[in-house]
Amino acid sequence: MTEPRDTRAAVLAAARKLFAQRGFDGTSTRAIATAAGANLGAIPYHFGTKDALYEAVLAAVAEPLVARVRAADAGARSPLDAIEAIVRAFAGYLADYPEVPALMVRELPLDRAVPAPQRQAMQTIMGLVSERIRAGQKAGSIVAGDPVLLTFSVVAQPMYWSLMRRRIDAVFGLNSGDPAVRTKVVEHLVGFARRGLGQGKETV
Repeated sequence: MTEPRDTRAAVLAAARKLFAQRGFDGTSTRAIATAAGANLGAIPYHFGTKDALYEAVLAAVAEPLVARVRAADAGARSPLDAIEAIVRAFAGYLADYPEVPALMVRELPLDRAVPAPQRQAMQTIMGLVSERIRAGQKAGSIVAGDPVLLTFSVVAQPMYWSLMRRRIDAVFGLNSGDPAVRTKVVEHLVGFARRGLGQGKETV
């Protein structure tokens, strides 16, 4: 059995894995407790409810992602540099933690409200990208267009790759677990974003 001082972390880790694999409705608290090596009472003791545990899992996923993106954005010298840094940080995090995209998109087709940690993370990331796009448009270094739609195009690329990379590997005979392949993909995502947004300035 898990030591008491480690029980909360073990439950959180088990829930993160199972929610990513099976979704909220497909994951029972009993399955989480068993995977964590804890008794069933550990979940109400540490989290209260299954809903609260789910939000804690999403927060544990979202907060480091947002921190990484903010740090990348803060060090950039220009709008396009900032967008490149955000794409690199976003893609890198999703590659490091492949269960994250599954957790993020499982809520999308459901009728219930998007959980606060997920909503806040996406608002922050997409807000940063759209701010940089507007700044670049004002400076003349980024193409004209709806900043929201341009933001969607930038953010969708790393998300789609992260969600579909096993299928992409199978279709094209790639190995996205290979660091060289991952580097090549990230460089492509960055180059795609810069070429798509650039006005012939700062695009390399």
